Amino acid sequence: TSPPWGGSNYENSQSIGATNILIEKILELGMKVAPKILLHVPKNLNTNECILIGKRHRVRTFKEEIITINCDQNSKLLYFNKLKSDGNDHTNYTMVNFHRYFNIKINDDCRPVITKNPINVVAEDEVVKPNKTVNSAKSFSSNTVVTLSTIDDTYKYWKIRRTLFDKFNDGILLDEESFYSVCPEVICKHIADQCIGMKVVLDPFCGAGGNIIQLARVCDSVIAIDIDPAKIQLAKNNAKVYNVYHKITFIVGDFFKIAHRLRPVDCIVTSPPWGGPIYKQQLLFSPKNILVDKILKLGIKLAPKILLHMPKNLNTTECIWIGKNYKIRTYKEETIKINYYRNCKLLYFNLLKDNGKKHTIYSIKNFKQSVHFDTFDSKKVYSNYLKKVGYVLDRFHKNQREMWNGSYYA
Repeated sequence: TSPPWGGSNYENSQSIGATNILIEKILELGMKVAPKILLHVPKNLNTNECILIGKRHRVRTFKEEIITINCDQNSKLLYFNKLKSDGNDHTNYTMVNFHRYFNIKINDDCRPVITKNPINVVAEDEVVKPNKTVNSAKSFSSNTVVTLSTIDDTYKYWKIRRTLFDKFNDGILLDEESFYSVCPEVICKHIADQCIGMKVVLDPFCGAGGNIIQLARVCDSVIAIDIDPAKIQLAKNNAKVYNVYHKITFIVGDFFKIAHRLRPVDCIVTSPPWGGPIYKQQLLFSPKNILVDKILKLGIKLAPKILLHMPKNLNTTECIWIGKNYKIRTYKEETIKINYYRNCKLLYFNLLKDNGKKHTIYSIKNFKQSVHFDTFDSKKVYSNYLKKVGYVLDRFHKNQREMWNGSYYA
């Protein structure tokens, strides 16, 4: 039952006594007619009083369950004698799990709204009314400006687009930045193979979705975070092309600011922002440029295993020392080649079997890949494609602006 709470006035009190909603009287009479009792009570009820009242009425087991809706605490459920009794009195505390591994409210554009009192539970991926204190329209950025000079720089990636996504012609959308940022599909599949059997994997810099799509093939659930709403929209579209959208939870946000609100996962797999093709101009690329230290510091609190997709000229000696600072037991550096040309490096932190001793392994992996060229390839076709992507992102931007102006919600 749900005893009378006295209306909405209960929210004005920091703590409500059990006597205010007649818990003792309900238990006194209830235990005479039923061996088990379940009560729906206010979120701010003093449950310590309920435990003492239960003991007076010979309640053997007690369970308190906090109920949340969109990560805002809603109420509590009190279970008296509902648990299996092993002969001893015991108390259990739980929170409801909604099968989404983060505790952030999500708006229609996947933008997180942080609650004042975070609750370490799991929220459903539902559409909630936007928080109008956040100006989504101003914070949205879509790279829709296309110039001839940038097309010249990125046209080479367009010509090999089907190595980035095998299903590119089925509706894949990439903006200009994503063409040189996304990981080739053959490497994404190799990365995903290292995570077979894992339940929940997190990618804090998902971009247009290269890694998360392949991870969703082999894992039960994937959390995809990116600071750019445009990238999240591209990733959502691309996940639908590969029919794995239902296994991915998308969040727009800065991983470094919301990491402390995320629940633990099995593994973190990501390709941190490298800063574009400029990394090739350096003989040795420092891990400090891509915040490896900060990623490991936050990541190791969320996951026991971390896999990073890094530039081919990364100074990995620094990475080993950074890993030792965070008690990394095993380290593996894998140089990835495509058609015998160095493409990138994969760093595995704690993914190897631990035999009790710290150890480091170096390996090389080569993938043979044929490049499919289309006869109609031209810069004009590429330019028209980018304009199409820009149109899709601008339309999304317009819809979001209308939503924030109140067009979607009364």
